[in-house]
Amino acid sequence: MYKPCPNCNSVGSLRRSRAKNLFESILNFTKIFHIYRCMSCGWRGIVKRNLRIKLSFVGLLKSVILLFLVYYLVTYILKNYTN
Repeated sequence: MYKPCPNCNSVGSLRRSRAKNLFESILNFTKIFHIYRCMSCGWRGIVKRNLRIKLSFVGLLKSVILLFLVYYLVTYILKNYTN
């Protein structure tokens, strides 16, 4: 699935572009935004990635249980080992 160019709406012409400065390097490092260049019109800019997070019921249940375990462990330590 190709993203259309935000400037000319041509599909399949966007290519990843290298970072030119520190700000663009930081954006690339986050893995949420990427710098693209359009081969049709020459547009260059930042495009947000499509992040699809698949949360199953079991994964969500594991996360909630882990959160409660950490909460009770921290409260136990704070109650018993602090003055």
